[in-house]
Amino acid sequence: PGLVKIVQAAGVPLLIHAMQPQQPLQVPYVSFDEYGSCEDLGKVVAQRFLQQFPGDTARVLILNSRVSQVNVAREDGFTAGFRSVVPAAQFLNRGQDTGTVETAARIVAVNLEQTPRPNVIFATSDLRAEGAMVALNNRFSPGDRERSVILAGVGGSSEAMSELLNPDSPWKAEVGLAIRAFA
Repeated sequence: PGLVKIVQAAGVPLLIHAMQPQQPLQVPYVSFDEYGSCEDLGKVVAQRFLQQFPGDTARVLILNSRVSQVNVAREDGFTAGFRSVVPAAQFLNRGQDTGTVETAARIVAVNLEQTPRPNVIFATSDLRAEGAMVALNNRFSPGDRERSVILAGVGGSSEAMSELLNPDSPWKAEVGLAIRAFA
């Protein structure tokens, strides 16, 4: 709250995304339909899963801290969308992260060593997805990595877009945020 007041006092336009401002702050909040967008993402990823892993059980690892309402909506939407296409999917809830590349990489690395191993990873932010990529790159060769898991994220970062264009990348789906358009 102190930083917001300093910025506003300096006359700098300010808006917030990803967490609602606490009272008594008066800051515009911009967002998109977090739940609905991620529900659509979940459906697309589930369809991709059925094509890539016919006959396998979906084992979904979600990288999320569940601290902000935005992240909760993203996870809940993705889960609902995925389950609407693959009702028997298993969701592996093995640890929460702090939203950094390092903690996400650590969680994914641990989960890749456990049974059952995830074959779908949903990251509620691109930083988390980048952490997943670190763990996948350390565990698999490029060809095996792409065939072993499907990765989906939220953000639209340049790293995400580069990975989506790489046919050897497991990062196959993304909700790109158009924050400039919301502003």
